Amino acid sequence: VQGNLTIEQGAKLTGAIRAHTVIVAGEVEGNIEDATRVELLQTGVLTGDLKAGSLTVAAGSRMRGQAEFGWDNAGK
Repeated sequence: VQGNLTIEQGAKLTGAIRAHTVIVAGEVEGNIEDATRVELLQTGVLTGDLKAGSLTVAAGSRMRGQAEFGWDNAGK
């Protein structure tokens, strides 16, 4: 996706995601790759690996996978 992607609460996306900013309020099964910013909201569920420039995680969200963020090559 060129730009931002939001997975709303109640929505489910299966597959890899590449976008500038990814906001997860629903459920994602797949990897989030090379995002500049990722937000896991309270209702968000991520099953997969994550690579981003920055990551914000709300209390109550869930993730199963590996996360890599904050490195110079993440999100580029």
